[in-house]
Amino acid sequence: MESETHLIAGKGTLADPWKSEKLGQIALMLRGAIDAQSQVGLMLNVKRDDLAAVLAVLPALNSPTVSQLSDSEWVAVNTIVDERVARDVIPRLKSRQGYRDRRVSTEQSRVVTGDSDEK
Repeated sequence: MESETHLIAGKGTLADPWKSEKLGQIALMLRGAIDAQSQVGLMLNVKRDDLAAVLAVLPALNSPTVSQLSDSEWVAVNTIVDERVARDVIPRLKSRQGYRDRRVSTEQSRVVTGDSDEK
């Protein structure tokens, strides 16, 4: 079965500035949830010397967040990508030296790594 989301408001609701603003906030949250369905977060640790090579593999559309880890040799890289892009990027990242898995739980990484029967 398929479903669709529709947000309906009466003219009186839209005429009231307070209600209209609240309705806009609800619409924004719904749009964000719908848009996020095909997005996944990539979190990985990378040796500082290999950071440029790893960033070259990641999609250019997103600007990843790079954070220094307590071990000065490693940095944490976080970004959000489309699920289809992640299926392509993950194997390429894992094949590189200087990459360390962030130990995301199996349930969280299931869709990204393709360990599921779901497509």
